[in-house]
Amino acid sequence: MHNSKIRGFFFPRLHSLSLATQLKTTEEEKLALHNEWQNELNALNLKWENKYGDLSARFKNQEEEILSINNTWNLKWSDYTSEWEGKYNSLSAQSTKQGDEVENINNDWNLKWDNYTTEWEGKYSALAAEKDAEIADINNTWNLKWSDYTSEWEGKYSALAAEKDAEIINLDSNWNLKWDDYTSEWEGKYNALVAEKDAEIVNLNSNWNLKWDDYTSEWESKYNTLGSEKDVIIGKWSNRYGQLDKLYKETELKLAEKPTEVEVIKEVEVIKEIPVEIIKEVEVVKQIDMNMLKQMMANMGTIEESRQVIGETRTQGESKIVERREVTEIRQPDNLKKVEGIGPKIEGLLNKAGILTWRQLSNTSVADIKAILEAAGKRYQMHDPTTWPQQAGMAADGEWEALKKWQDELDGGR
Repeated sequence: MHNSKIRGFFFPRLHSLSLATQLKTTEEEKLALHNEWQNELNALNLKWENKYGDLSARFKNQEEEILSINNTWNLKWSDYTSEWEGKYNSLSAQSTKQGDEVENINNDWNLKWDNYTTEWEGKYSALAAEKDAEIADINNTWNLKWSDYTSEWEGKYSALAAEKDAEIINLDSNWNLKWDDYTSEWEGKYNALVAEKDAEIVNLNSNWNLKWDDYTSEWESKYNTLGSEKDVIIGKWSNRYGQLDKLYKETELKLAEKPTEVEVIKEVEVIKEIPVEIIKEVEVVKQIDMNMLKQMMANMGTIEESRQVIGETRTQGESKIVERREVTEIRQPDNLKKVEGIGPKIEGLLNKAGILTWRQLSNTSVADIKAILEAAGKRYQMHDPTTWPQQAGMAADGEWEALKKWQDELDGGR
């Protein structure tokens, strides 16, 4: 009788200690599973960031290749234009007309290129925004599922704890069986959620790769189309060049057929606010025509040898506009990427804003440069142009050694 009372008194206490140990172990397992899920999520985010970095690097390399091709084309076009102008200055009227056609071709080509660049940047921004939205949706969905699962798990745990307190006598057998069933169910649901998450990420990667392939194919097709249009324009211009070359040779032949006695008068027109009528007496030097000398020997004829200016009369009259001329200054752009912190895209933004040379950049305030970057979008607002004007001034003055030493101390232009 005494021994049975002792067993009846101590038995519940021993089982309470065992349950506390099991509950502690369950909490530790739950924490371990949560940490494992968090590590998997961090690894997945790191993997996606690496892929995004690779795509950004490929995009940057393509931009640099396009910029290099454009610069090469502009240099070749400039050399060709200079050669053409040198050969056909004598054909002023036709040369002016052809120059206008060349300018229209250049404008059309630049307009097409600007439209293509704008469309390309818009599509890239749209794809990036779509990718970010899909990732945010996946994260939100996963967080919601995890919250629902945690709430469900806590509710079942509370119910099991209450049932355990009510059925403490049969706890050893019933609790272990229910806990095993619950653990299996919980592990099954967790594995199902992980598999669903992995499937969604695989699907997202597949969709993103398909979209990127489609975009790359479309970009290459448009680039090839623009190249074909450029080749057609070059072919047309080559035909015009052949026609002008033929006309130039015919003109030379016609000029060669004229008598050797040629009177050349070169006048420089000066337009002033006060109208002045200028009457010039020009000295003309003529030589004997050797082909006609034999015929003229019998008569001993002579020709005019020289002519001297003996006076000049200026008469002031009413003012009138003789000619309107538009002077266009052609500037060769500097390589703004020599400035620490400026890459090809930012150089393009500055050129578009009219900043083409180091001197222009050195005379531009930091506030104005920041306004240009902010207007271009969020991806450019992170740059700090505080030192750019001073660096550009050193480049414009040719202080390359001092600039290099300073740039080694800077971090992205800061």
